[in-house]
Amino acid sequence: MLARPFATVNKVNIMNTHTLFLKKQCSRSEQEILRVFRKIKAATIPQLEVAPLLKRLGIPIDKTEEFIHLIEGILHNLPSMELLGPHSPCVSLDELELLATLNYFSRHPNKATDNRALPGGSALESFPLFKACGQMLHNAGIGFRARPKPQVEINEQAISTYQ
Repeated sequence: MLARPFATVNKVNIMNTHTLFLKKQCSRSEQEILRVFRKIKAATIPQLEVAPLLKRLGIPIDKTEEFIHLIEGILHNLPSMELLGPHSPCVSLDELELLATLNYFSRHPNKATDNRALPGGSALESFPLFKACGQMLHNAGIGFRARPKPQVEINEQAISTYQ
């Protein structure tokens, strides 16, 4: 019996385990929304680069700032949120949760004070923007895939502060 030398090999993950293929997980309109959000993150002057993309989705140019403030607020308050690059063929779980939250607000504007509707306790200041952006997406006729309601627990006192 020959002795085999045992070498330790470090395995390298080529793809993050928290990402899925965009085309399999998101509708065409959701893919476009994510491109807008990713562009906001990557752009040096988001207003100029994002307005034409939103206009193509049916969002008025004068409403561009709400989307910019929403994404910038989320990235500032939730720095661990995984928002991929503008040309990524994948979608992160965080991005899917963001889509689910916007879908919730677009479909249930009157239930927007539900304590499970918010995407994170540290992003409460973005709450009115979720409602506004969700309504704009609804008015533009954006189609969302069915996803579970966002799963976040926030106490009622924190929510009433932002109504």
